[in-house]
Amino acid sequence: MTNKQDLELFNHKRLPDYIAHIEDRSDELTIKVRIIFKNGYELSIIKGPYTYGGPKGLLEIAPFGSDGKRAPHLFDEDDKGDTVLGHCSKEKVLYYINKIGNHRRIEDDKRKNRMDRYRKTIT
Repeated sequence: MTNKQDLELFNHKRLPDYIAHIEDRSDELTIKVRIIFKNGYELSIIKGPYTYGGPKGLLEIAPFGSDGKRAPHLFDEDDKGDTVLGHCSKEKVLYYINKIGNHRRIEDDKRKNRMDRYRKTIT
């Protein structure tokens, strides 16, 4: 049911500098790709007959932190509301690959969250 051409989006001879590596976890029904970024984040990209948008040829994505927990805070405001984002065009997936890959490191986010909580306690 899946088309190997769909993987062409992720099969680049020269990956952008912010990508550590790409894992292909596909099976005969579903394309399953996991992009691991150097900043500690990961992006799951799937397409199949039972995914959000898959029957229409669209992709479903979900960002993760290095702890394996979903990281929906990485979605733009218009795309927020769930931990996964379905019905994505290839252009939208490429946008999120670039956005997440260029996002500051997870450690920087944790430090910022601690500082924000501290500021709230002193004000």
